[in-house]
Amino acid sequence: LKISFQFALMNEKADIVIVGAGTAGVYFGWLMIRKGYSVIILEKESKKNMANRLDIFHFDSIKFEEFGIPLPEESSPELIAVHEIGHAHSPNGKLSKPVKYGFHVMRLKPFLTRLQELAIEEGVEFKYSCNFIELDLENNEIKGVIAEKNGERFKINSKLIVDASGIDAVVRTSLPSNHGVESFKLAPDDVLYVILRYIKWSKPEEAHPED
Repeated sequence: LKISFQFALMNEKADIVIVGAGTAGVYFGWLMIRKGYSVIILEKESKKNMANRLDIFHFDSIKFEEFGIPLPEESSPELIAVHEIGHAHSPNGKLSKPVKYGFHVMRLKPFLTRLQELAIEEGVEFKYSCNFIELDLENNEIKGVIAEKNGERFKINSKLIVDASGIDAVVRTSLPSNHGVESFKLAPDDVLYVILRYIKWSKPEEAHPED
């Protein structure tokens, strides 16, 4: 006697599901929940391991007001320095000109942590260590996503699915070809990598290191 069991996946619901809790995904979720939409953000990394891939970044000071993001406190671990005057350099480094606004030198992990806290305060739900598995399709219509956490799969029904998973583009690349959206995957040669290296210059009275 052969008996087969079929278990229905547990269903959740949100107006918007965002796959990826980087700066783009978290910021968009924060904006949307403030407009009255319910938002769930799925992130494959644990909360502890978030944003470990990158560290220092530069943020134009005028963008805080433009994007509605509160300025970091001076004592905050996310803030390294504020430069009132920035300079734009030519590719060969021989020409430069001052720009009309300064920039903040920041650390990504504490900045992203603060952005997540702002989103959580507004009601965004985060699911960390949670993998996107596939889109939930019904008669070729997208109804939501199927995700997995702690070995258990579940569905989230949603009106809008946002792919903020970065280079992997896990949602876009899983779309059926007849949806009219490019679903190709990026190969290593398709990606531009920028490496920013800082050198400790311990003797300012001497010439600046050439490398």
